[in-house]
Amino acid sequence: PDGHNLLVTANSHVINPAVLRNLPFDTVRDFTAVIRLADGPFVLVVSPSLGVSDMAGLVALARARPGALNYSSPGYGTGNHLAMEQLKALAGIDLAHVPFGGAGPATTALVAGQVQAMFNNLVNALPLIEAGRVVPIAIGSRGRTTVLPAVPSLGESFPGFTAINWYGGFGPAGMAEPLVERLNAAMTAALRLPALSERLLGQGITVAGGPAADFSRQVASEVAEWARVAQAAGIAPE
Repeated sequence: PDGHNLLVTANSHVINPAVLRNLPFDTVRDFTAVIRLADGPFVLVVSPSLGVSDMAGLVALARARPGALNYSSPGYGTGNHLAMEQLKALAGIDLAHVPFGGAGPATTALVAGQVQAMFNNLVNALPLIEAGRVVPIAIGSRGRTTVLPAVPSLGESFPGFTAINWYGGFGPAGMAEPLVERLNAAMTAALRLPALSERLLGQGITVAGGPAADFSRQVASEVAEWARVAQAAGIAPE
């Protein structure tokens, strides 16, 4: 493993061990975490036909009609699915899960009014929000985003709660530390280029960066955390 074969992936990398059986690799042991590249928040959106425009309204409606509302996701065990299950637990509400085979069909179902809500990637949801075809309820980033400054963060209703789809760079297990540090430094320099960071920010994506050791610890921690979330939600590996 000389580090010349690299992987860029999303945080599904740390979720998969909790929701998929018999993975042919160990997420922590078989990879070297190099850098957390960027964070793309989810946004909680609802159908305009629902008649709610904020978290309080959604929670009140869901509590008044337990089990009557449903939400879509790109599939069982996706980050979108788990984010909604976390919200359900925090808010004490019951929404039925309708999994689809990808973000496209899940979003189409929401726009068509076949489901009432979903967590969508902000970059995918923005055109629909701007066109008034879905209503943004809360953003999953740690604070409000400049792209949708009027939309509250999830943490404003539920302190500490975020729903973020991060992207990271990995290499094979056993990479030499000097090579990891060199790659981390090169990627950090690229992330600091205004042409890149500003373009990403325009889509609601913020650059991350940071030491490889910090990202490695985060990966191990999130593998354990998502296993706990999945178990609490009754999501068994498939």
